[in-house]
Amino acid sequence: MPKIGMEDFRRKTLIAATLKTIQEKGTIDIRVSDIAGHANVSSALAHHYFGSKSQLIQLHYATY
Repeated sequence: MPKIGMEDFRRKTLIAATLKTIQEKGTIDIRVSDIAGHANVSSALAHHYFGSKSQLIQLHYATY
């Protein structure tokens, strides 16, 4: 059973990692695995929460 509050924490961490990755590489050259690496989670977990790189980038821009 997942820890309470981890979903929100991981989503915020992945969005912050998306920003960092975009700053380093731009939006075209990044992969979900790059974002997951910055967030210290697996690519599968990033896909679980957001589905795709496009959704991560869209949510990132909606947040800021």
